[in-house]
Amino acid sequence: MGGYLRAIKRSSGLVVVLWDEPENILGRITFYDIDSRPIERHLTAGESRLYLRKIKKDMTYFGKTYARAHLRIDIAGLDVDAAARRVKESVEAHAAKAATGLERRTSKQRLPADGAARRR
Repeated sequence: MGGYLRAIKRSSGLVVVLWDEPENILGRITFYDIDSRPIERHLTAGESRLYLRKIKKDMTYFGKTYARAHLRIDIAGLDVDAAARRVKESVEAHAAKAATGLERRTSKQRLPADGAARRR
């Protein structure tokens, strides 16, 4: 996880985590052949249990890193279009809040009228 966490820490952009239920993630798994062509494959009950266990393990493993994201968007049960819409709306709302917070911070950091720096 070191490389992944380093990338999150170094990112100057907005870090977004998409959250979904493990069962929904399992339903979206696509398999590919050696030439990257999709393969139509139906999982057996045993394979489904195995993949579901791995998905849950990954979600637990990356949970601390995901908690460091600026924004966590729940897309549980949404189709592709609805999920994309939710991401767009959430990012726009976050940007609006950040812009408002930035304006407040910069307004508090203004120098006094005489130009002297403030001491704290």
